[in-house]
Amino acid sequence: MKRLFLMLTMVLAGMLTACGGSRHAPAVENPYAESARSFAMVGVTAMRLERWEAAERSFERQLVAAQMADDTPVVVLAHYNLGMVRLAAGQRERGQRQLRRTLYLAQRNGFAVMAARARLALALDQARSGGTVPVISDIKADWPADVQLSAGRLALYRHDLDGARRAYGRALHQAGHDRGGVVLQAKAHLGLAMTAKAAGNAAESRGELQLTLKLCRRAGAPRVAADALMLLASANGKIPDRLDAAVRALTIYRDLQDKGSQRRALTLLVSLTTGDGRAHWQKELDTLNAKTSTPVRQDAP
Repeated sequence: MKRLFLMLTMVLAGMLTACGGSRHAPAVENPYAESARSFAMVGVTAMRLERWEAAERSFERQLVAAQMADDTPVVVLAHYNLGMVRLAAGQRERGQRQLRRTLYLAQRNGFAVMAARARLALALDQARSGGTVPVISDIKADWPADVQLSAGRLALYRHDLDGARRAYGRALHQAGHDRGGVVLQAKAHLGLAMTAKAAGNAAESRGELQLTLKLCRRAGAPRVAADALMLLASANGKIPDRLDAAVRALTIYRDLQDKGSQRRALTLLVSLTTGDGRAHWQKELDTLNAKTSTPVRQDAP
């Protein structure tokens, strides 16, 4: 009876469609593809807020939905998203494994940009861990801004300042003007600030940091803003201005629940103060150290 009812429902649906008066086939949306897009959006939002567990769950669901839709480009992207969020959450082996899977699938299917993203992410992870920094020189100038940013970071790890400037400049050129594009611009200016600092050009570095903060306030990029403030606080300048920047960075790191970066900011505040001020920040640092052994974040911009 249930089967007959289902068949009747399907026949009626077909008749209604046929009698609708339209000669054009109705638009059909693959529900699994739609689910993959929805889970990706939720995951990206969670990553932006640095809620790694929530982001990981969303990207796992994105991967399943993409596989159900048999959508190879989205499957590759989901593997990449999972790899990146697992690295960010400190799950290094699982993150590397996911990125190697991304690289394999991207190369097999001819997805050059996704392959580059995976290669750069694996190389940057190796560089952060103190390993040999690979040379990746086949990044095309017209590839997306996020790829250029990763290339700039890698060049900076290799102390290739000219290469870093070129890559960050390309990132600025490729970045869009929507919110995501403005955040990418902020990251590129932060990279240029670090490059200028490494070259010994303090004035240029400070100018790039001011541009970074302006863009962060426009688009809302707390992590980038905090890292820029830490660079300002670490540079030569008036102690009150440096203290203000360090306290602002510390406040953001607290809101982000980033214990490693809080420790870095508190250590700087201890070095910038004397007397009761130093005692205050030292007490906070000691309390933080007693609660956690989270390593200091070492990401380049």
